[in-house]
Amino acid sequence: MRTTTIAALAAAFTLLFLVPESATAQEIQLEKATRGFCGGTSGGGGSRCKSTQYWIRVQNLGYDKRVVVQYSRGFSWADAPATYERTLPNGDELWFTSLNPFQGGREFVLRLEVGDDVFYDSNGGGNYNLDQGTQLGPDNHVSFEPFFSTCGACDPGFDLSGNLLPVQGTVWLRDLAFAKNVTVIYSRDNWQTWAEQTAVYRSGPSVSGIESWGFSIDWEDAESIVFVVRYQVAGSEHWDNDYGRDYRLERPTRD
Repeated sequence: MRTTTIAALAAAFTLLFLVPESATAQEIQLEKATRGFCGGTSGGGGSRCKSTQYWIRVQNLGYDKRVVVQYSRGFSWADAPATYERTLPNGDELWFTSLNPFQGGREFVLRLEVGDDVFYDSNGGGNYNLDQGTQLGPDNHVSFEPFFSTCGACDPGFDLSGNLLPVQGTVWLRDLAFAKNVTVIYSRDNWQTWAEQTAVYRSGPSVSGIESWGFSIDWEDAESIVFVVRYQVAGSEHWDNDYGRDYRLERPTRD
């Protein structure tokens, strides 16, 4: 027999943050949100936690602005202020914030305050929910995320035995059709030469229609690896090139 506790009821309760339709616009829009987690490794490696992370695209409507992730804490809401990261090629701004995975933040909306004006992205009034998996904004079809090691005793980029790990990553993409190709185009010599690595399907689609793909690239003797991600589906191509800068990873060194 399954017993339902008050705590379980609270966890299952969905509290919608109601946003006036007139206040919802493209002035603020989700780019990507990923849920945090904690994990450990066998062999005495300890554990590390990955934060719940939010990337937000904002129109530059004025210098003085406040960008907030407004997130559910069960029966109440709290604010997580975001900080400016950089200006994108089209003039929009990228903002970022994160939460400890134990703070909550799985259900959320976005809020932009510019003077007396307030704008929201509430996912069409339904709120974003990381219990449904990684969330991509409506204009974001493919997004790279670096591998996160939960080994607390490992130097970044190395395993517990001190062996250099390959470049590993996750590609989050919107499932636009069954047949698709996901490719990482990379260079070990700053684009003097380049090669392609086919990403491998991992899981999905989630309730939100997002799939997870993965890839792994050996360092060989390279001091850095630069790469972009290409997603081909339904006769179209979608790219993640870090907003025109390309992704660049430097060869890790041990402390």
